[in-house]
Amino acid sequence: MEIATARRVLGVQEATRSLRDTGELKEFAGRILAKKYRERLSRLSRAEEATLNAAIKIRNVLAHRSARSVEEMNVALRNGDLPTSLRVLQDVTSRTVGRYLLSTPRQGRPRYEHYFSTLADIANRLAPTRGRPTTICP
Repeated sequence: MEIATARRVLGVQEATRSLRDTGELKEFAGRILAKKYRERLSRLSRAEEATLNAAIKIRNVLAHRSARSVEEMNVALRNGDLPTSLRVLQDVTSRTVGRYLLSTPRQGRPRYEHYFSTLADIANRLAPTRGRPTTICP
């Protein structure tokens, strides 16, 4: 498939396609993927969806540092479906997001490692590889 055709099918004129959350990802996948692949998204647990949403919102804060992105991140970080080791009660700001990711809750590993391993698990289930699964943080 030519790049121009792929971009038209995906509705992307730039090099990437931004997705606001897992709901938008599922809607997008529902339009372009075969049922076999689309169904993999429906198998994500609520905790995995909340973790993916929080990762997207954290990325937006790091990229934009806008008041809106910070507000959306804090909503995601308070989500009751988010694992307790990632959830917060106090606001995280664009200046303290690094501290949040580096902090180590009682479970014993930094939050960024929890995000990395959960995102790797999700990626391995959505697009399985042959052989050993991808590992981000050993």
